[in-house]
Amino acid sequence: IRSDRKLGDLYFSTDPAGAAAQYRQAVAMAREFLKDHPRETQVRDDLAWVRLKLGDLSPGEAIGLYSDALTQFEADAQAAPRDPERQTNVMLAARRLGLAQFKGGDLLAALASFSRALQVAEGLQNTSPQTRLAVAECNFEVGEVLAGNNAPEAAVVKLRKALDTYRDLAGQAVKPPVLDQSPASFEQALQQVAASASAELR
Repeated sequence: IRSDRKLGDLYFSTDPAGAAAQYRQAVAMAREFLKDHPRETQVRDDLAWVRLKLGDLSPGEAIGLYSDALTQFEADAQAAPRDPERQTNVMLAARRLGLAQFKGGDLLAALASFSRALQVAEGLQNTSPQTRLAVAECNFEVGEVLAGNNAPEAAVVKLRKALDTYRDLAGQAVKPPVLDQSPASFEQALQQVAASASAELR
Protein backbone atom coordinates (compact mmCIF):
# COMPACT_ATOMS: atom_id res chain seq x y z
CA ILE A 1 0.00 0.00 0.00
CA ARG A 2 2.76 2.40 0.95
CA SER A 3 4.81 1.49 -2.12
CA ASP A 4 1.87 2.25 -4.39
CA ARG A 5 1.36 5.54 -2.58
CA LYS A 6 5.04 6.48 -2.96
CA LEU A 7 5.04 5.54 -6.64
CA GLY A 8 1.95 7.65 -7.14
CA ASP A 9 3.70 10.56 -5.47
CA LEU A 10 6.68 10.17 -7.81
CA TYR A 11 4.47 10.08 -10.90
CA PHE A 12 2.14 12.86 -9.69
CA SER A 13 3.62 15.79 -11.61
CA THR A 14 5.02 13.99 -14.67
CA ASP A 15 2.54 11.16 -15.26
CA PRO A 16 -0.89 11.93 -13.72
CA ALA A 17 -2.51 8.87 -15.30
CA GLY A 18 0.21 6.61 -13.92
CA ALA A 19 -0.10 8.25 -10.51
CA ALA A 20 -3.86 7.76 -10.48
CA ALA A 21 -3.41 4.08 -11.36
CA GLN A 22 -1.00 3.59 -8.45
CA TYR A 23 -3.31 5.41 -6.06
CA ARG A 24 -6.28 3.31 -7.17
CA GLN A 25 -4.28 0.16 -6.60
CA ALA A 26 -3.37 1.38 -3.12
CA VAL A 27 -7.06 2.11 -2.38
CA ALA A 28 -8.10 -1.37 -3.50
CA MET A 29 -5.40 -3.05 -1.44
CA ALA A 30 -6.15 -0.97 1.64
CA ARG A 31 -9.86 -1.73 1.47
CA GLU A 32 -9.13 -5.45 1.15
CA PHE A 33 -6.67 -5.37 4.03
CA LEU A 34 -9.07 -3.47 6.30
CA LYS A 35 -11.75 -6.14 5.88
CA ASP A 36 -9.63 -8.45 8.04
CA HIS A 37 -7.85 -5.79 10.08
CA PRO A 38 -10.40 -3.00 10.63
CA ARG A 39 -8.49 -1.44 13.54
CA GLU A 40 -5.28 -0.79 11.64
CA THR A 41 -5.17 2.99 12.08
CA GLN A 42 -2.00 3.48 10.03
CA VAL A 43 -3.53 1.79 6.99
CA ARG A 44 -6.63 3.94 7.39
CA ASP A 45 -4.40 7.00 7.44
CA ASP A 46 -2.57 5.81 4.32
CA LEU A 47 -5.93 5.26 2.64
CA ALA A 48 -7.07 8.78 3.58
CA TRP A 49 -3.94 10.35 2.09
CA VAL A 50 -4.26 8.31 -1.09
CA ARG A 51 -7.88 9.40 -1.46
CA LEU A 52 -6.86 13.01 -0.98
CA LYS A 53 -4.23 12.79 -3.72
CA LEU A 54 -6.43 10.75 -6.02
CA GLY A 55 -9.07 13.46 -5.67
CA ASP A 56 -6.54 16.00 -6.93
CA LEU A 57 -6.17 13.91 -10.11
CA SER A 58 -9.84 12.96 -10.53
CA PRO A 59 -12.06 16.08 -10.46
CA GLY A 60 -15.21 14.08 -11.17
CA GLU A 61 -14.67 11.98 -8.04
CA ALA A 62 -13.01 14.65 -5.93
CA ILE A 63 -15.90 15.49 -3.58
CA GLY A 64 -16.47 11.87 -2.58
CA LEU A 65 -12.75 11.15 -2.19
CA TYR A 66 -12.10 14.30 -0.18
CA SER A 67 -15.14 13.59 2.01
CA ASP A 68 -13.87 10.09 2.79
CA ALA A 69 -10.41 11.44 3.62
CA LEU A 70 -11.87 14.16 5.84
CA THR A 71 -13.95 11.61 7.75
CA GLN A 72 -10.84 9.57 8.54
CA PHE A 73 -8.76 12.60 9.49
CA GLU A 74 -11.58 13.84 11.74
CA ALA A 75 -11.63 10.47 13.52
CA ASP A 76 -7.85 10.65 14.01
CA ALA A 77 -8.10 14.19 15.37
CA GLN A 78 -10.81 13.23 17.84
CA ALA A 79 -8.60 10.41 19.14
CA ALA A 80 -5.73 12.87 19.75
CA PRO A 81 -7.21 16.38 19.90
CA ARG A 82 -3.91 18.01 20.93
CA ASP A 83 -1.90 16.59 18.05
CA PRO A 84 -1.26 19.54 15.68
CA GLU A 85 -0.34 17.25 12.78
CA ARG A 86 -3.71 15.49 12.92
CA GLN A 87 -5.50 18.82 13.19
CA THR A 88 -3.57 20.09 10.18
CA ASN A 89 -4.66 17.03 8.18
CA VAL A 90 -8.30 17.91 8.95
CA MET A 91 -7.69 21.47 7.77
CA LEU A 92 -6.09 20.32 4.50
CA ALA A 93 -8.87 17.88 3.69
CA ALA A 94 -11.62 20.37 4.57
CA ARG A 95 -10.03 22.99 2.32
CA ARG A 96 -9.71 20.58 -0.60
CA LEU A 97 -13.33 19.55 -0.14
CA GLY A 98 -14.43 23.18 0.04
CA LEU A 99 -12.62 24.03 -3.19
CA ALA A 100 -14.26 21.12 -5.01
CA GLN A 101 -17.70 22.08 -3.68
CA PHE A 102 -17.12 25.73 -4.61
CA LYS A 103 -16.12 24.80 -8.16
CA GLY A 104 -19.20 22.60 -8.37
CA GLY A 105 -21.45 25.50 -7.38
CA ASP A 106 -22.52 24.15 -3.96
CA LEU A 107 -21.80 27.32 -2.00
CA LEU A 108 -23.45 26.26 1.25
CA ALA A 109 -21.45 23.03 1.40
CA ALA A 110 -18.28 24.94 0.49
CA LEU A 111 -18.95 27.45 3.25
CA ALA A 112 -19.32 24.64 5.79
CA SER A 113 -16.07 23.01 4.68
CA PHE A 114 -14.06 26.23 4.60
CA SER A 115 -15.50 27.28 7.97
CA ARG A 116 -14.38 23.94 9.43
CA ALA A 117 -10.89 24.49 8.00
CA LEU A 118 -10.80 28.00 9.47
CA GLN A 119 -11.90 26.70 12.87
CA VAL A 120 -9.05 24.19 12.88
CA ALA A 121 -6.49 26.72 11.60
CA GLU A 122 -7.40 29.23 14.31
CA GLY A 123 -7.16 26.50 16.94
CA LEU A 124 -3.62 25.44 16.08
CA GLN A 125 -1.48 26.22 19.10
CA ASN A 126 1.40 28.03 17.45
CA THR A 127 2.07 31.33 15.72
CA SER A 128 4.47 30.18 13.03
CA PRO A 129 4.32 31.89 9.62
CA GLN A 130 2.94 28.67 8.14
CA THR A 131 0.07 28.59 10.62
CA ARG A 132 -0.67 32.29 10.19
CA LEU A 133 -0.65 31.83 6.41
CA ALA A 134 -3.11 28.94 6.76
CA VAL A 135 -5.42 31.12 8.84
CA ALA A 136 -5.22 33.87 6.23
CA GLU A 137 -5.96 31.47 3.38
CA CYS A 138 -8.95 30.00 5.24
CA ASN A 139 -10.30 33.49 5.95
CA PHE A 140 -9.88 34.36 2.29
CA GLU A 141 -11.73 31.21 1.16
CA VAL A 142 -14.60 31.77 3.58
CA GLY A 143 -14.81 35.38 2.41
CA GLU A 144 -14.83 34.33 -1.23
CA VAL A 145 -17.74 31.96 -0.67
CA LEU A 146 -19.66 34.54 1.35
CA ALA A 147 -19.19 37.06 -1.47
CA GLY A 148 -20.45 34.50 -3.96
CA ASN A 149 -23.42 33.78 -1.71
CA ASN A 150 -24.57 37.44 -1.66
CA ALA A 151 -23.30 38.18 1.85
CA PRO A 152 -20.89 41.05 1.11
CA GLU A 153 -20.73 42.50 4.63
CA ALA A 154 -19.74 39.17 6.17
CA ALA A 155 -17.35 38.59 3.27
CA VAL A 156 -15.57 41.89 3.90
CA VAL A 157 -14.87 40.92 7.52
CA LYS A 158 -13.13 37.70 6.47
CA LEU A 159 -11.32 39.25 3.51
CA ARG A 160 -10.05 42.10 5.67
CA LYS A 161 -8.68 39.60 8.21
CA ALA A 162 -6.93 37.74 5.41
CA LEU A 163 -5.54 40.95 3.95
CA ASP A 164 -4.19 42.14 7.32
CA THR A 165 -2.40 38.83 7.88
CA TYR A 166 -0.97 38.84 4.35
CA ARG A 167 0.33 42.36 4.98
CA ASP A 168 1.94 41.35 8.26
CA LEU A 169 3.55 38.28 6.71
CA ALA A 170 4.88 40.43 3.87
CA GLY A 171 6.60 42.60 6.49
CA GLN A 172 4.96 45.84 5.49
CA ALA A 173 5.34 48.56 8.12
CA VAL A 174 2.81 50.78 6.37
CA LYS A 175 -0.43 49.15 5.33
CA PRO A 176 -1.81 50.08 1.91
CA PRO A 177 -5.21 51.66 2.45
CA VAL A 178 -8.45 49.95 1.55
CA LEU A 179 -10.36 53.05 0.57
CA ASP A 180 -13.76 51.43 0.45
CA GLN A 181 -15.33 47.98 0.34
CA SER A 182 -15.23 47.60 -3.41
CA PRO A 183 -13.35 44.77 -5.13
CA ALA A 184 -11.17 47.36 -6.90
CA SER A 185 -10.01 48.80 -3.59
CA PHE A 186 -9.11 45.38 -2.21
CA GLU A 187 -7.35 44.56 -5.47
CA GLN A 188 -5.22 47.69 -5.26
CA ALA A 189 -4.24 46.98 -1.65
CA LEU A 190 -3.38 43.35 -2.45
CA GLN A 191 -1.19 44.41 -5.37
CA GLN A 192 0.79 46.74 -3.11
CA VAL A 193 1.25 43.93 -0.57
CA ALA A 194 2.36 41.50 -3.29
CA ALA A 195 5.03 43.88 -4.54
CA SER A 196 7.12 43.28 -1.42
CA ALA A 197 6.06 39.71 -0.61
CA SER A 198 7.89 36.44 -1.19
CA ALA A 199 6.94 34.41 -4.27
CA GLU A 200 5.01 31.86 -2.18
CA LEU A 201 3.05 34.52 -0.32
CA ARG A 202 2.44 36.53 -3.47
